[in-house]
Amino acid sequence: MLKSIDLKETLSSRSFLIGLGLTIFFYASIAGYLFTTSGTIYNAINNSLAAQNVPLEYPTGIPKPEKNANTPPGKSSAPKNSEKKHDTHKEHSAPESHTRHEEPPVSSSLIPAPIAGLYETTAKGDLLPVIRHDGLRPYHAYKRPFVHTDNKPLIAIVIDNVGLSPNLNNFMLEKLSPNITILLSPYTEDSEKIQKAIRESGHEFWLKLPLEREQFPFSEPGPKGILSRVAMQQNMDNLIWTLSRTSGYAGVTASTDLSSLKARPLLNEVMRTIFTKGLGYFETNPSAPSFFDEIANRHNAPYLKNEILNRFSSPVSARS
Repeated sequence: MLKSIDLKETLSSRSFLIGLGLTIFFYASIAGYLFTTSGTIYNAINNSLAAQNVPLEYPTGIPKPEKNANTPPGKSSAPKNSEKKHDTHKEHSAPESHTRHEEPPVSSSLIPAPIAGLYETTAKGDLLPVIRHDGLRPYHAYKRPFVHTDNKPLIAIVIDNVGLSPNLNNFMLEKLSPNITILLSPYTEDSEKIQKAIRESGHEFWLKLPLEREQFPFSEPGPKGILSRVAMQQNMDNLIWTLSRTSGYAGVTASTDLSSLKARPLLNEVMRTIFTKGLGYFETNPSAPSFFDEIANRHNAPYLKNEILNRFSSPVSARS
């Protein structure tokens, strides 16, 4: 009995298997060649490239990392107190080569307050700022010294409402640059202690003036607020209470609005008292009317106005 064979089907299967085998053999040959000659090829390419070994230099104050194969990535093998030891060594080490132009370390602390001659004592024993007999004003004596040596624009960073949280006060004074200015709340519990810490840390600070605003009574200036609906004598007593909370501040600060135009007689007397004591005024509201600026002009007093309103205020417009 004869069996028929489909020649077309047999040839197609055989051709496919032959082609597959040749393809596998081709790629296997290439892989084997590369495996046996990879070292030679790498060396040839590496030798043809320009190369230079550059030693790493670490800035003063930063320890070089130690080689330790047993130390996991991202973790230091040095003891926890190594940074403190390094700082101590730095203080007693000899100066580096004259090719490095590093400025010598300068203490950032400000002169302790109060400064003799810049205060008077009230009948209650409180201290109030005054202009010294030689004309020195508390503003010039207590502000942080600064010299602008080029024409680059500057931004001053100010932190508002400091003094209400002891934990936050300590953290801020420890971490922030002394170039940042502080606005101190008059309602801080121990204002004399915190002003000493502020000046010891090198920060200039201003005392907040609790003024009434348009949102009153929803925006409350506090129990010692200066209010348009209150008698002049009570407002002046509240002003003296605020100014006597501590010493060492360059001036007072407030955020005024159109409500100040409705209390001109009161605020004229308030600002006259402030300026005749040699203090400056810092306006934190960029949209504030020019009322206080006009009063400052009449008394030839320092006046600063904020131009960027955020959680950090930055006075970039000033007259001193």
